[in-house]
Amino acid sequence: YYFGISPTGHHNTRVFISHGGLMGSLEAFYYGVPVIGIPIFADQYRNVNVLVHKGMGVKLRYENLSEETMNVALSTVLNNPSYMEVTKREVLHFKDRPMTAREIAIF
Repeated sequence: YYFGISPTGHHNTRVFISHGGLMGSLEAFYYGVPVIGIPIFADQYRNVNVLVHKGMGVKLRYENLSEETMNVALSTVLNNPSYMEVTKREVLHFKDRPMTAREIAIF
């Protein structure tokens, strides 16, 4: 992963598998991609819990990670349209700002 080349922004990306770090979580919000979060430490737990609470993804425990749990998570997110619907709705809220980031910084 190189900064500036975001896999979450690609038009074919249907789900983002992430540890739940801040940058990946923000990218998921910005590009409207549902998340399978596998938090490991620190803020990742909170970030993934926020995404799950909003209906934008599912959480897997690192300790229980297996081919079966990953297949269930992928199937859940990819076969349930509500994850994409909620995520697209959240994108609209996330991008609905009275001022651009540049205007806010200048202000």
